[in-house]
Amino acid sequence: MASGLYSHPGIPLEAHSNRVLSLARQMLDASAPVGWADSTRRALLELAIALHDFGKSTDFFQTALQGERRKDMYSRHAYLSALFFLHRALAWLEQKIRDPDDLWETVLFAYLAVKRHHTNLRSVREEIRAPDETDMEVLEEQIRHIQPEKVNAFLAALNLPDDLRAVLTFDPDAFLTWLREESPSLFRGWRRRWRQEKKGWEDASNFFAFLTGFSTLLDADKLEAGAKAHLPERVVILPNTVAQYKHQAFGVAPPEGLNALRERAYREVVNHPALGPERHLYTLTLPTGMGKTLTGMAAALKLRQLVHEKTGRMPRIIYALPFLSIIDQNAATLEKVLTSSLGQVDSRALIKHHHLADLQYRERDGDLLREWDYAASRLLTEGWHSEIVVTTFVQLFNTLLAWRNAAARRVNRLAGSILLLDEVQALPAVYWPLTRRLLTQVAENLGAYVILMTATQPYLLEEAQELVPEPERYFRALDRLDVFVDLAPTTLEDFVDRFKPKLDKSYLFMTNTIAAAQRLHSLIESLLGSEEEVVFLSTGVTPKERLERITALREGRYRFAVSTQLIEAGVDVDFDVIYRDMAP
Repeated sequence: MASGLYSHPGIPLEAHSNRVLSLARQMLDASAPVGWADSTRRALLELAIALHDFGKSTDFFQTALQGERRKDMYSRHAYLSALFFLHRALAWLEQKIRDPDDLWETVLFAYLAVKRHHTNLRSVREEIRAPDETDMEVLEEQIRHIQPEKVNAFLAALNLPDDLRAVLTFDPDAFLTWLREESPSLFRGWRRRWRQEKKGWEDASNFFAFLTGFSTLLDADKLEAGAKAHLPERVVILPNTVAQYKHQAFGVAPPEGLNALRERAYREVVNHPALGPERHLYTLTLPTGMGKTLTGMAAALKLRQLVHEKTGRMPRIIYALPFLSIIDQNAATLEKVLTSSLGQVDSRALIKHHHLADLQYRERDGDLLREWDYAASRLLTEGWHSEIVVTTFVQLFNTLLAWRNAAARRVNRLAGSILLLDEVQALPAVYWPLTRRLLTQVAENLGAYVILMTATQPYLLEEAQELVPEPERYFRALDRLDVFVDLAPTTLEDFVDRFKPKLDKSYLFMTNTIAAAQRLHSLIESLLGSEEEVVFLSTGVTPKERLERITALREGRYRFAVSTQLIEAGVDVDFDVIYRDMAP
């Protein structure tokens, strides 16, 4: 029997709740998060997900949904939903296990997930409190304005196991009595245990356990409401995709020279005997110009296949970089790589995600290309629903330390994933202790794999396996620079007065600040006159224009460029002579 209740205009509440539950189950099956692995914990999370919109059953919400009244505190639903979940979860646990207190953290985390599924997270200590008098005034009104026959029809229609459905009955008097008489002692006990037990926690297992459950609810709920409950199909990317691209693009590597060195490094990394599912932390250290992007991705794809063979799960690859200027460059390279294998690349295989990214999500079905509307595309892109996600350090670490609703959605994508961090030395040193802790904990608690790539490897993960045997060999082989240090203070004006360009050389000038770069650019332009164009690069240039200028430099169309430090972190350009402002 239909309940006659709605979650969104024209969508029955039970239909929405069951579709969210179905999506969540698919996500949980795919990621198998440690904190929700056993059957009782998994059942509690599924119950919380099924009841996340219980509070929409009030007459206040239903009339607001029809536009007949303004939304106010009485039409809010998350807190009421969380409390009803708690009420029924405890009743189920009393029948299921001898001492429900054994699972108090699991129940608390599921309760918080429902309570905050439309808002950002707050301190757990703030959240562990019983409803006060003001809360109870609202809750009593809400409960008195729920029609029992309708809400019980909704509860009976939920796709839950029989033992859970058996406790899903709504009795307004029993619920109110529990809120007034039993919930205060429950929350007091939780508060006391939280203060005592969190002091003994030596790892982030509870942190990631909560976030994976919370993330699963958020992602499933938003996809059901905004993307027609669509969960994109996985795409097969062969482990030899990079090798196939290299053969098509470059042919057979010569026996000598730079390309021979690149090929040797590539083979050493991809065939390293330690690369496999048993080890989770790696470093890849090669000098600039040795093809770390392709080598690192090849290692990630091989690791992905090895993990799949052992566990049956196919890890996603999260490729994080520090600056937008190299994200576009590396994403374009990866698209070429994937095209060589897949033929046509859509968003299921590769997406870019940062605050200025194109959020159009495209899926190919044979010869047809489906483009989702902006709202659905944003949900699918921001949820990292792709095999390879190219993103920024900001987005990755916001996800690892998620407290905002939007970032928390992605945490379930990290379970078992391969995190490829390029140019990791760009992370400010002040954050290294936190970064070290986060990466080791995400590996330990979510089963993620971490590969740190750079030419100047910071001392971040001392227990990591280096994938390049004797990196020093490559640095010695590529010792092709002459470095001259001039420590005498000088002004930009005096520097330009002494600068005498040669016709057969190209020049790059790097400064520490945008203001200095702008001033130097103006002085160099005045020196050269109309004979030469001087390219200017900084984060103040729009990303589209910046990419066009970098592309022009890579194609050798300009001999002179002035840039801030952004060009140092992996932007692939060549110059004969580089002048560098003394680093701060």
